[in-house]
Amino acid sequence: KALWNVTRPLIFSNTFNFSVVIYNVSLPPEVLPFFTIVNFTKPVVIQSQQSLAAFLLKFHPNQTQIHFNTVLTLSTNASTFAIPITVYNGLMKVIHHRPEKFEGQLDFGTLGVGESRSMIFTIRNDNPVDIVVARFETNMSWASVEILGIEKGNGTTLTCKHNQSEINTDPLYIKPYHYAVFNVSIVAPEEEGAYVADIWMFTQFQDLFIPIIFRAAKGSLHAIPDKFVFDKVYPGRVPYKVLQIHSTFDDYMEVTMVSFQPADPRFYFTPQNSNTVLLQPHKHSIVGKIYFDAKKDCRDDCYVGLPTFSPAGHQWLLGMSLDKDVADTDQYLFTKLQQKWNRLENLQQNTANVTIELDTNQVWGFLFSAQAHLHWPTLVKKSKIKYPLTQIGNLSVSDFIVENPGDESVLIQVLPLSLYPNPHTILDLMSQSLSQDLTDYVETDDTNTFVLYDLEPVGQKS
Repeated sequence: KALWNVTRPLIFSNTFNFSVVIYNVSLPPEVLPFFTIVNFTKPVVIQSQQSLAAFLLKFHPNQTQIHFNTVLTLSTNASTFAIPITVYNGLMKVIHHRPEKFEGQLDFGTLGVGESRSMIFTIRNDNPVDIVVARFETNMSWASVEILGIEKGNGTTLTCKHNQSEINTDPLYIKPYHYAVFNVSIVAPEEEGAYVADIWMFTQFQDLFIPIIFRAAKGSLHAIPDKFVFDKVYPGRVPYKVLQIHSTFDDYMEVTMVSFQPADPRFYFTPQNSNTVLLQPHKHSIVGKIYFDAKKDCRDDCYVGLPTFSPAGHQWLLGMSLDKDVADTDQYLFTKLQQKWNRLENLQQNTANVTIELDTNQVWGFLFSAQAHLHWPTLVKKSKIKYPLTQIGNLSVSDFIVENPGDESVLIQVLPLSLYPNPHTILDLMSQSLSQDLTDYVETDDTNTFVLYDLEPVGQKS
């Protein structure tokens, strides 16, 4: 909008029971280029219970991008008053969610003919008044724009999923210090070439035009696999998947970025090599590896694992001496970890979903997905050891395998239940998970019935 000058009378009402004398009015020196105090003849006397226009305040901006707060100081015989003044331009701030090749443009790069692609951007209202968006639209049939949600703050991405059908867009109100996130979708025409369009947004203060550009070419990208699934992961195990991209374009392309939406520190990418990663025309190309590290989210306070340097881990280490309180300690630690896991399940946070976005120097915003499923790990593959019929005085031997499926060392202690202090505490704790395997009677006292042999001497004899 064009610049304009605004002059407003400042009317004061005296509610004191005596006359108020205004003997000076001042503004901070840094805002004097924008304001002039007009028709102030000092002193100005305002009788008790009287109102009058003491002076005029003229605002004469010399640019449109002005946005600040200041105060007008009123010196009187009653007190010194500070009158807040807010100057705003009513303009919306456009925030792009990806690097801009040219400032202000939504550049989709190269798309295969007929290919669909979408991109999000944010409009932020940093003004102290509502922004009324009369309409927002695109000027091309192959492009469309929709609002995803509005939230308070100076953020750029939504913190939760919004019901779009509940957002009134006729007109759209963006409240002060709120931001709105939009999605623009395009379908590349069947004809190769460069294309340009605009997103139009009309408000009471501004006619906003956001350019859209892209190039349509014959070809496409395909992720191999098209969805990355990480099964049975937990803190302490960091699996990875090899990312391959098949390109049907005729040109070599350089991979410039691989990112995750929404941002999740547990997912990360490492390139195939430290040099440039190229996608070869009409071939499979190994781009790098996608990792999932559950521990990056919970650090040393996860539902699995007791670091020995932590208070809880140290407490568990002390229990290896099998003191009389070890059952209470183990019960407390197990219950605490189990509660963390149950909470993840109840909140449905045991599954993580992200969209992986790959950019090249020509194709931007190529999307595919990844999913990780957390689980409660185990060190043994079978929960029941079955012995054959054994005559009195004879010995039957059965082995079991303890396997660490993770990437970190695990310290374990294995012993018969009869050697464990207060074994019924552990039986009660495990009764639910072992309900199908436990009989009505469980031997807990006889230390000679079940004996755990040291595997090293057994191996040496054999």
